[in-house]
Amino acid sequence: MKNKIYETQHRDYKTIVSKLKLLHESYNGGYEYRNEHNLVQYPNENSEKYAKRLERSIPVNFMGPLVDEIVSSIFSKQIRRDSVLKDKDGVISRFVKNASNDDSLNDVMTEIATIATYSNIGILIEGPTNEYLNSINITSQSMEKSIKSKLRLYPQVKLFSADRILNWSYSDSLNWVLLDNSYIDDTDPHDIKNVKIFALWTKTTLTTYTFKNESLKPEDQTTNHNLGIVPFMIFSQKNGNKKNSIYEDIALQQRGIYNWYSLIDENFFSVIFPVILVEESEGISFDAEEIEQAGKRAKPFSQIDNLFYYDHGCKTPQLLKTDFVNVAMMLEHIDRVTKEIYRKVGKYLDSNNVYAQSGTAKEIDNEQRKSNLQKYASQLEDVENWILSVYAKYEGIPFTESDYSVYPKDFDLKAIKDRIADALDLKTLFSGKSITAVRTILFDIMDKAYGNIMTVDEKNKIQKELEALTESSFDMPIESGEITADPKNQ
Repeated sequence: MKNKIYETQHRDYKTIVSKLKLLHESYNGGYEYRNEHNLVQYPNENSEKYAKRLERSIPVNFMGPLVDEIVSSIFSKQIRRDSVLKDKDGVISRFVKNASNDDSLNDVMTEIATIATYSNIGILIEGPTNEYLNSINITSQSMEKSIKSKLRLYPQVKLFSADRILNWSYSDSLNWVLLDNSYIDDTDPHDIKNVKIFALWTKTTLTTYTFKNESLKPEDQTTNHNLGIVPFMIFSQKNGNKKNSIYEDIALQQRGIYNWYSLIDENFFSVIFPVILVEESEGISFDAEEIEQAGKRAKPFSQIDNLFYYDHGCKTPQLLKTDFVNVAMMLEHIDRVTKEIYRKVGKYLDSNNVYAQSGTAKEIDNEQRKSNLQKYASQLEDVENWILSVYAKYEGIPFTESDYSVYPKDFDLKAIKDRIADALDLKTLFSGKSITAVRTILFDIMDKAYGNIMTVDEKNKIQKELEALTESSFDMPIESGEITADPKNQ
């Protein structure tokens, strides 16, 4: 029997969800990371000993800081949004200020950038349906701006983790997608409900499947959005031609280090609290009264507490390990893997400390880091412009390439103002040129090199600084208003 669409899952769904759990826990770290999936139980380790070792374990987190550093590096710089500057009616400005539940577009893009660094994330642009507007006696044609803003009756961004993207079809573009819109209704503290809703988006319609009272057969409702596209995209950071993110490797390496540290901890723990195996001379009694009396005679924290008795004639029990760990070699191994993690993102670690090494190695890794940032910023730029273009389709307003947002592309460690200062110090470059020519040349250099990452205010400020230049700014002899070469520099 053919499955209904709401009963289906994508062929890659289970694999994606299983990876998501590891990656999500690796990013968050802390108590969430400390579980039986990340800390391996040894074959000869009983449940009680494993539970104690798990409780003592100390998670390590490489992914969180590395991801946050990349995202903060991108969003610490100005994003140029020309569409806002040209927005006379405030339609785009309103969305940029409030793209999703009081979060600005910058906040939404930061969240997208964070999750998409290591996992898939779904991005939906959802507007109010005509059916909903009719239910509150409002038509899209007669809607006033004030009412629209007050009731938020305009498209907003909704984000979906990979486990909530149930099924989809993609050819040249996205054909359709099935999403899990389920939520917990806790408005009534005495009647908290799990509300199960699936949503099927196509290029022209939205169909919702609502499962009421835990029914296996949902009630469905179809509405038209008439956008001509599915207002949804699945996004994750792309690392060249690699299908998998480098953060999958980092997550597995992080889990390995977590287990190695636990092994070292168990080594110390076993040395401090040794266990002596003693074979009973006679069979152990299982008489309840004798066991109770033996328990009353036991003295806590005495030497006898470290004795482990096993029945006469039985095989000697196997403890957690039969040998001590070479801690020095284990720490050296951890150090080697740690360096490999940092090298993946363009950070070289010196063999003696955790600071970036100077010299050629540092320069090479800085170039790799800059390249990684540039590629990801370019990908995020495409995502934001897709979001704004879909929003414009809903609102029925034009959105062309001239309206596109521009993300920073320059991630050199040296600030722009420092490089401008260096340019101004190149006195011999402009020998024989008039001060007017110098201003023109410098502004042209700045505009071509950094024009795509500077805001209008920054450009105006640089223009004013250049206009304020005089011949004395260059500390060179002047003849008839012309800059001449300084003999000292010839």
